[in-house]
Amino acid sequence: MIKGSQLVAHADSTKVSYDDLRNYDTPAATRYWKPVPHVELVDVLKSELANREILIVHEDYAVSGNGLKLFGTFDTSLELGSGIAASLGFRHANDKHISLQTVGGGRVFVCDNMMLSGDVTILKHKHTWNFSLRDLVQRGLDAWQKKRVNMIDSISRMQNTPLNDTTAQAILGKALYDGVTTFQTFKIAYDLYFTRAVAQPEQYPDCAPRTAYGLHNAYTRALKESTPNVAFNTNIELGKLFKL
Repeated sequence: MIKGSQLVAHADSTKVSYDDLRNYDTPAATRYWKPVPHVELVDVLKSELANREILIVHEDYAVSGNGLKLFGTFDTSLELGSGIAASLGFRHANDKHISLQTVGGGRVFVCDNMMLSGDVTILKHKHTWNFSLRDLVQRGLDAWQKKRVNMIDSISRMQNTPLNDTTAQAILGKALYDGVTTFQTFKIAYDLYFTRAVAQPEQYPDCAPRTAYGLHNAYTRALKESTPNVAFNTNIELGKLFKL
């Protein structure tokens, strides 16, 4: 399966393990505000995924320097297409600055500079005093699974859209000309699609298909070498370009 999540911790956060999450204190609740222990959010997400027979095959976490903000990603066993698994990205803060937010899709991006992107919003809710975290997660995951059909259709369409070299070069060039990508992203994606994936398809199996899917994956790999701001904004524009 292709890893579809990216967690960037570069501002004021540190990557931690699941066990580390138990060590962070949770502020006291107020009359109208209800903080959520980091480990509780993760445990509820994990248990509700397990109830749907969705396994977590990889997990990443980062916590801010003051211990109040949590960022995380899950890569799951839920297939969206051949070799493609669904991923989840989430964040929240016990400092009244960030609501509970979770996204899902074939590609998710989470950064400690507050950037969060995915194909579908699963959960977005403030830390109000009377909410039920489990109920919110249940409803969000149920809705996400229904929308999964659309994600599967989009990926299948790209996988079944062949590109000759002239068309692929035109897409790359137009995306650069229109400001969808930076020159650096253009150069790396071009090299991945036309050189590396051709010479070593076993090392770049996601970029090897001469299809819209292969080209999109070349962009995805290229963005991993970009700054978080560039990666976030470009990912959104590429979604529009490839009609995701």
